[in-house]
Amino acid sequence: MHGGASSRADPTARVLLALALVAGLTRFLRLGDWGLWVDEAHTLHDAGAMFVGPLPKYPLGYLAVRLVVDLLGSTDEAVLRLFPALCGFLSIPLTAWALRPAVGPTRAAAAALVLSASSWHLFWSQSARAYTLALALSLFGGGLWLRGVLHARNASLAAGLAVGAAAAFAHPSAALLLPAWVLAPLLVERLGGRLEVRPPMLVLMGAALLGALAMGGWLASVWGTYENVKSGSSLLHFVSTTGWYMTPLALAGAAAGTWLAWRERRGEDLLVALVVLIVAAGAAAASLQARVAAQYVFVLLPWVLALAT
Repeated sequence: MHGGASSRADPTARVLLALALVAGLTRFLRLGDWGLWVDEAHTLHDAGAMFVGPLPKYPLGYLAVRLVVDLLGSTDEAVLRLFPALCGFLSIPLTAWALRPAVGPTRAAAAALVLSASSWHLFWSQSARAYTLALALSLFGGGLWLRGVLHARNASLAAGLAVGAAAAFAHPSAALLLPAWVLAPLLVERLGGRLEVRPPMLVLMGAALLGALAMGGWLASVWGTYENVKSGSSLLHFVSTTGWYMTPLALAGAAAGTWLAWRERRGEDLLVALVVLIVAAGAAAASLQARVAAQYVFVLLPWVLALAT
């Protein structure tokens, strides 16, 4: 049976998700117990300057922090970290929901549970940065995209790609998912994967064209700025930091899951694996031009865990 074939309620999945939600509450513990580090200080500065000068190139995270600060009337560490913690917590049930069509309810809930126990996920959930916002938005978009691809629902597919594009305005690293979401359905059948419903190819190609026209200039500008700031390429730095933070065990599990999907021609798992591989390849290629670290594939963590389960 394919991973997403069953839509029935699964008691095991409910228990796993309940445990994940309880563990996820740790995101709200001791938020103000340590001072800001340099990138959080940049967040505070840029959020404070939101309506003074030009908007930042990716404003959603700064705008959210600014709204929370204005609402609560404080710039204490705990206040600055409150919205990222909320997004980190929400990304746990979103993992179970988003990946369910591809890997089934039990594995999706298991991925959510492992995500809730991830020290890397906890760190970004307790940092005044926009990585968890980008993750939550990309999971919501990814869930819509998977339902559009696997059930040939054009409206869901288009909405998923639109939400995925919005995630890039929280942090541009989320934009790495967009070409993967277009290419993976086109490749899965060519690799021998079996999908119950043929993906809407024309919609995917049209979305790719519209996305390139709409976001190409902005992405080029963001990359140009980043390349100037993060000069010095290092593929080894990208590989080693990703291995450290995603952990060798999770990556080995994902590799084993990919091999099993390939051997058994499970199209849904191959679809998830192709998303991981395409994004990782894109980040690795970028690391040959500028310094790229693991946080720029943070949005991939739930997808890797879904393969590892």
